[in-house]
Amino acid sequence: MLTSKFIKTFFTILDLVTPKDKKLISFAQNKGFYSDNARALFLHITESEQVLKAVWLCDSQQQADRIRADTPDAVVVLKNSLKGIMYAARASTFVFTHSLGDFRPFHKPSGRKIQLFLWHAISIKRYGLCKPSKPTTSKSAPKRRHIIASSSIDAVVNSACSGVSFHRTHITGLPRNDVLCNTPDSVPPLPKSLQGNCGHLVLYAPTYRDDQNGTAFFPFPDFDPESLAATLDQMCCTILMRPHINDLQMTRKIHAHWHQDSSCCQIVGQDTVPDVADLLPHIDAVITDYSSIYVDLLLRDVPAIFIPYDIRDYESTRGLLYDYNSITPGPKVFTQESFLQELSLALSGANHYGEHRYIIKNLLHQHHDGSAASNVSKTIRELNHL
Repeated sequence: MLTSKFIKTFFTILDLVTPKDKKLISFAQNKGFYSDNARALFLHITESEQVLKAVWLCDSQQQADRIRADTPDAVVVLKNSLKGIMYAARASTFVFTHSLGDFRPFHKPSGRKIQLFLWHAISIKRYGLCKPSKPTTSKSAPKRRHIIASSSIDAVVNSACSGVSFHRTHITGLPRNDVLCNTPDSVPPLPKSLQGNCGHLVLYAPTYRDDQNGTAFFPFPDFDPESLAATLDQMCCTILMRPHINDLQMTRKIHAHWHQDSSCCQIVGQDTVPDVADLLPHIDAVITDYSSIYVDLLLRDVPAIFIPYDIRDYESTRGLLYDYNSITPGPKVFTQESFLQELSLALSGANHYGEHRYIIKNLLHQHHDGSAASNVSKTIRELNHL
């Protein structure tokens, strides 16, 4: 195996002189992940694309084995191998979710390579250049960098936050959301670890706080775990609590509350279900705060309940891109009593906030037909003049 320092230096030179294969598209994701828009697009190209060829550059053999188990026909290679270096150099396009850091040590490609930024959300909170704090990116992105979006307004947001020029923003939809447009008989099965659950499944997925306080689950002054569990049991409801991957402190606190004997509230972290997209088609309601996970579920008209318990602090530290009450089509709850009332209503099938959900869905989703991965593939072909 080769050292990262050697690979970085060698690749910078090699990428300048290596002829590019316009059909070869390289993917990578840091921390060993295989998820989100990158996974969905990689699957599509591997299984359905007739022109493009996808390769996933892996950080470890463990990641490579996991990808092969999920996608048997996948082409996967280790970054720290000569084969990995050559695949990276020959690729015409780098596809990444968060930043070029996903490709480290190939994170400084030459200007000859197209960079396609998928991002991981239809954002309602500020990121990148639009954060109130010190921006995390430069003011202008490389000239060959492009970014996808889900609608016209999302294109404006992504351009402003990422620094990618608006004319290099492509309204394709998000590939990970294609599964939400499938008919019920074509939806992938529930992950095996959750198949024993019956009744209603509710996803509780709050956003990450940048401060040291962490995220609070059920931040109610009248919080009563025993009463909550009993009521959820009566509703035949299981709440799947999904802490943000960066919020390990809160994960420990949740375990202290619920790990003992409760089946009505289960922790479903990245170690259990690596890609939240595998959960979304099976969710009957969603609970969140400032996360845009509810925006994805608007494609299935899933009701949402919001718990913005620290909204003043959050707006001053991280900031939102829209007026909060306007962009969030659902009740805002601050006590356990009101939370349970709204959850019962959401699961009853009543069209509560239905018109508001419809308006926001059409504002933030231009494509409702499950064509996003195909649209992104078409964009890649056009950028490569194929």
